[in-house]
Amino acid sequence: MLIAGVIIVIIILLFFAGIVFVLYLSGYFGGTVATQTPSVNPTAIPTNQPISTQLISLAAIPAGTAMPTILNYSAGTYTFTVPSGVTSLNVTVIGGGGGGGGGNIGSETDHGGSGGGGGSGYFNTQTITVTPGQNYTVTVGAGGMGGSAYEGDINDGTSASNGASGTVSSFVSSDGSTNFQANGGSGGFGGHDGADASSDGQGGAGGAGYASGTAGQSDSSSGAPGGAGGAGYLGYGAGGNGGDSATPTSGDSGVSGDVTISYYLPTPTTYVSATSAGMYTFIVPSGVTSLNVTVIGGGGGGGGGNIGSENDNGGSGGGGGSGYVNTQTVSVTPGQNFTITVGPGGYGGTSYTGQGSEGTPAGNGGNGEASSFISSDGSTNFQAAGGNGGSGGHDGADSDSDGLGGAGGAGYASGAAGLANTLSGAPGGAGGSGYLGYGAGGNGGESSGPSSGDYGSSGAVIIGYTAG
Repeated sequence: MLIAGVIIVIIILLFFAGIVFVLYLSGYFGGTVATQTPSVNPTAIPTNQPISTQLISLAAIPAGTAMPTILNYSAGTYTFTVPSGVTSLNVTVIGGGGGGGGGNIGSETDHGGSGGGGGSGYFNTQTITVTPGQNYTVTVGAGGMGGSAYEGDINDGTSASNGASGTVSSFVSSDGSTNFQANGGSGGFGGHDGADASSDGQGGAGGAGYASGTAGQSDSSSGAPGGAGGAGYLGYGAGGNGGDSATPTSGDSGVSGDVTISYYLPTPTTYVSATSAGMYTFIVPSGVTSLNVTVIGGGGGGGGGNIGSENDNGGSGGGGGSGYVNTQTVSVTPGQNFTITVGPGGYGGTSYTGQGSEGTPAGNGGNGEASSFISSDGSTNFQAAGGNGGSGGHDGADSDSDGLGGAGGAGYASGAAGLANTLSGAPGGAGGSGYLGYGAGGNGGESSGPSSGDYGSSGAVIIGYTAG
């Protein structure tokens, strides 16, 4: 009996001890119990996101073909020093575009005239022999100001203001032995009213340049648009459009010129690349003190196609522009960390199948996203923007108007414009070609289906180096 009693007492004590322990874990006595968070299984991280945030290794690519280094300068004055190992430069100098002439509303009798477009800047391309360490002064000309409008309502032959000429761009060595320039385009002339009550006003003449601006037009009761500015060489130094006569408006300013310098560094022995959209980490290898880095933005998506109505037949989408390019040589320290972001391509614009003639456009393509190469301390940070998406095709504004193809998106290589539809349909505009095959723009959607535009391609970051 004694043994049985002891056993019963022990059981009772264990029971109460268990209750006390449970109350302790619950915090009943004011205590705090640390809890463990289960570790995340890395394989459970989603892999189908538009941009991966995982830091993963770069894939090695074969060395061989030298990568060109391309530098572009905006309006201003700069110093360029020839890098080590470089003995030849290919330099393109483009002057600033001329401003458009102002519009002239004129009087009730003669209606004035619109301004002429400014001429685009001239260009000069040369290959020169250089010495490493040699200094050059780079000057990029600005676009000319647009001419102001004139709102006088008398017949005295008064002109609106002319657009200003773009300024000169140049590339000059420190000793003056190399000095070549490209003049800016001339400004467009302002529209003017008639000399008297029996004379009509006239549009202003277009300015001269690499591509001359278009002359303005004599006004009508509804006003006349200004002349178009001359197209810039490689997209730089375009002339400003002339002002219209209906309001009237001042002419647009010309676009700044450009100086582009390209050269080849000694061929690296190793290339690594990131070519899928996402973020990556690059650690400078042992013995490496210089990197040749090319950053390519994502391509813009193509615009959607528009089938339109039976009367106007719609139009196809414009192609997306390819991603822009930024190539630089970077001094580095072994073990230094860099974060690489590869921009994805833009989405394709959706098609439009409405059958009404209301001028409705299909969806525009999305812009590609920027790619970048950034050091952990932020001292190195350079990027390349994505290409712009192509515009969607659209049907006519009414039953008497034809539809139009969408405009191509701007980029390193601009996308082609879509086409006005035919009874058999029109293909979409081609996307801009990607640099080294990366960051290409998406093709525009066709109008016969119609189809949506294609997605742009992802950009890339390519790193070349030679271990010391």
